[in-house]
Amino acid sequence: MTSRKKDQSAIQLELNSQEDWDDALAKKGLLVVDVYQQWAGPCLAMQSNLKKIKIELRDELLHFAVANADKIDALKKYRGKCEPTWLFFGSGHLIGVIKGANAQLLQKQIVEKLQAEHSVLKGETERVVICDPAMSVETDKEQEQTAKEEEEKEVDEEENEIVEGMNEIRRRSRAKISQFSEEDLQIGMMSQLTLPRPVTVAIIKPDVVGDGMAYDIIREIQNSGFEIVQQENRKLCQEEVEKLYGSCLTTETFEELLTFMTSKECHLLLLAKEENVISEWIGKMGPEKVNLAKETAPDSLRAQYGTDDIRNAVHGSADEHAVLRNLLKILLRNQPKMKDRCQVKV
Repeated sequence: MTSRKKDQSAIQLELNSQEDWDDALAKKGLLVVDVYQQWAGPCLAMQSNLKKIKIELRDELLHFAVANADKIDALKKYRGKCEPTWLFFGSGHLIGVIKGANAQLLQKQIVEKLQAEHSVLKGETERVVICDPAMSVETDKEQEQTAKEEEEKEVDEEENEIVEGMNEIRRRSRAKISQFSEEDLQIGMMSQLTLPRPVTVAIIKPDVVGDGMAYDIIREIQNSGFEIVQQENRKLCQEEVEKLYGSCLTTETFEELLTFMTSKECHLLLLAKEENVISEWIGKMGPEKVNLAKETAPDSLRAQYGTDDIRNAVHGSADEHAVLRNLLKILLRNQPKMKDRCQVKV
């Protein structure tokens, strides 16, 4: 029994740690490794064949080893596999893999790869290195870590740019700060920022919401290619309506409009589209006067859902400055919720 174990150890190196593994890969020449599981043990059926090959070839560059996958970190992806696995290394580089106990194929590969390794060491040919997915576990982790670090770096740079941009805006505004209201200053800073894609503010009016037709309009909005970044149902206060309809403050119908817009809940939306989102939304709404909308844009939302010039179904921002003002006063009221959906960039 003792002589058999000595004979086996003479033929195959026993690798039971990461250090043993690293030392084996440092050997010059061809290393053939039988990767085994602790519970299964090495492939005993092949040992007599390996002994025969070793005796016949008598080549100092040919090395055999058995490696315990349960004790070697580099082989952790081979753990739990029943199929015998043979790895071929040319001076530490993976050059071949055989799955299963095929004695004839194993002998053929040993002879061919040993000859090839001799040619490589003589400088006659270049070594053909392969990549076995089970051997690339550390490389995969390194790539994941690198990608994570790069992503974190981009986020940090983006946040720094935002901070620097806001500081610069504050520096430029400090000399004239007394001339502007807090709202003007906030809008001024927002105008220096851009969202990841163009956005606009849309409001579905109280009568449409109360009649249960808001979701019909939402479906039409989505079918028209708009993305809904954020939405909510709530009542508007007087100050918000005054900001939304600033151009109508002096008109005779404003009091009626104010009473109507604050009477019940509206449905507020932040819409996004790759290009021309403001003009696209204005076109989708149609003319403000319902009769004109029915004549000139019968497929528009106001033509389909409006009843009169005040109850004309929907409201939208007329231009970029209005978007900023409405965004500030209406949708930024729930800023944390919006921030999760649409981050601001300089």
